[in-house]
Amino acid sequence: MNGIGIVGASLAIIYLVANDATGIGILDDVAIAPLTIIIWDTATKVA
Repeated sequence: MNGIGIVGASLAIIYLVANDATGIGILDDVAIAPLTIIIWDTATKVA
């Protein structure tokens, strides 16, 4: 399950960064910080 959390959050970050090309996508960049916390917390449980 930990791998699913890391992969899911990583894919979400990739999407959020990629949609910045539209100009409208910059509005959702505040969601990146919580996603990095999910990756960090999940990665520390795996290691």
